[in-house]
Amino acid sequence: MLPERYNDVRTFRAPLAVLAISLAVASTLVAGVVLAFHGGAYSGVVRDAPAQVTVVRTPGNLILPPLDRTITGVQLAERLAADVERLPQFPSDERCPIDFGTSYKLTFMPADGSSWAATIGAQGCQVVLVTNEPTLWAAHSPGLWADLATALGVSPSDVLPPVCLGAPAPSCAQIANRSH
Repeated sequence: MLPERYNDVRTFRAPLAVLAISLAVASTLVAGVVLAFHGGAYSGVVRDAPAQVTVVRTPGNLILPPLDRTITGVQLAERLAADVERLPQFPSDERCPIDFGTSYKLTFMPADGSSWAATIGAQGCQVVLVTNEPTLWAAHSPGLWADLATALGVSPSDVLPPVCLGAPAPSCAQIANRSH
């Protein structure tokens, strides 16, 4: 049996309230830290604003027209650079759909003559590789793809073409026949 002073529930109200508030604050702080590191972009390098960006498409296993353009519009180059820099890190537990190997290499060139590049996969997990940075993820970043289409002066379906799995159609990209 408890001593008389512990039988009154009011004795525990203040300590329980303090404990509950402490747990709520701690949980909020932990959640904020986890979200900051999981959902945010990796930005370990401070870069000068690009004056231009060169975009080269590698078609992979799809039949696509060649694409190699330099965009000299500073605002478009800066917007694409910001899109890449805001991408989240690729989650280690992600399972990816099929990847036909189509990619875009964006080479950003600030006025000082330096450069940096990002290679963006257009299918599968849409991973983004930037030298000396963790793998980034463009799969849930429609702004990047829309800005890339705008910079190139093409439709979004030209940047991320649907793949023909049956008969060829003008609205989709065919898989290249690699048989010998």
